[in-house]
Amino acid sequence: MELLKKLTDAYGMPGWEGEIRSVIEEELSGIADVISVDRLGNLIAVKNPDSKGKHVVLSSHMDEPGLMVKSIDSGGFIRFMSWDLDKRMLPAKLVRVGEKKTLGIIGIKPVHTLKPDEKQSYLETTQLYIDIGANSKEEAAKLVSVGEYVGLEVEFAPFGEEKVVGRALESRVGCAAILHALQSEECTAGKKITAVFCAQKLTGMRGSTVVANDLRADIVINVDGVCCEDNDARPGAISAGRGPAIVRKDLSAIYPKAYSEAAQNVAIQKKIPWQMLVGSSEKSDSGSFQTGGIGIPVVGISVPIKYARTPAAMLEMSDYKNTVNLLKEYLAQM
Repeated sequence: MELLKKLTDAYGMPGWEGEIRSVIEEELSGIADVISVDRLGNLIAVKNPDSKGKHVVLSSHMDEPGLMVKSIDSGGFIRFMSWDLDKRMLPAKLVRVGEKKTLGIIGIKPVHTLKPDEKQSYLETTQLYIDIGANSKEEAAKLVSVGEYVGLEVEFAPFGEEKVVGRALESRVGCAAILHALQSEECTAGKKITAVFCAQKLTGMRGSTVVANDLRADIVINVDGVCCEDNDARPGAISAGRGPAIVRKDLSAIYPKAYSEAAQNVAIQKKIPWQMLVGSSEKSDSGSFQTGGIGIPVVGISVPIKYARTPAAMLEMSDYKNTVNLLKEYLAQM
């Protein structure tokens, strides 16, 4: 739980992954033999670089949904753009703006002043602004700059029995699982392990596209969070508390049957709860690895996250622990 807190407390919007990258790099110290950062900001760590065994790549992305400053108006209010955040959740939320992490609050026109048609219309980002307590454009410009990132101010916390809530859990849970797996000498022995913590996944898988062009490996295991569908009665809906989801298809990749079934067999053999995810509506870095360079087979493992891409994402710790167990057992049998 402490590792998850460290990772979710760090900010890392696409293209601004420096803070989260530093946290992960610190965790890799003493675990990986070689650590590097490429030109796009991907963090690449290699364990057992001289091994003659299989070359296994573990991949997850570092970046998180967030906002970016578009302009500052004459009254000192900040106008912004958003990517991958549920806009319905933004009004009245606390945020941190830019390198100085200036505290702000997302404002909106008061409900009692709305016209009837405004009450019925879908919320647009243009209706929102960030108030940092400035009284003029000049005053605000001393604290923030156009083009800087904006992150949600959310405290990671235990929730109920064996659950946690926090910001960016869907983005950081895969990083945490990989870091835990790398600590195990038993499952990594005899193999070259390359851990790739990708930048800019949320802006079009840019980081993984660059990495994939230079990789030559036997298999990639991509670990990510996936939106839960606990309120969805359809057969096959992913639910929290039922274990990691082994992915067969998402919007970026169709996963090779033999490799996915190998992961399923490990879960069955080791009595690890698991789910099947077919037809995910989300994109992943997996497609980059499948089509980049000479192409690499990919296995997708996704951790169920409730309320993903909101200020209060929720994770069942049993799902996280079972994901780590599946990852370690799968590695051990290679």
